[in-house]
Amino acid sequence: MSQSGFEALKEMISRNLDKGKKGETTFHGEPSENVSPILRAASELGLEQHTVLKPNGETYKITLKRKNSEEA
Repeated sequence: MSQSGFEALKEMISRNLDKGKKGETTFHGEPSENVSPILRAASELGLEQHTVLKPNGETYKITLKRKNSEEA
């Protein structure tokens, strides 16, 4: 993923968190090679990460949440 693409991913995550309930956003889909850039962006943004990879390794669900976000 290019640096500009990675920065765009981080911006998209931030926008999704602003719109999401309780400061959360979820990504899901396939293939699993999409997981690494999402987790790297979440780490750089200082987000909590909850990742589920299906046994076949092809599908994933990642929930990202701002640390210390207040409950609505």
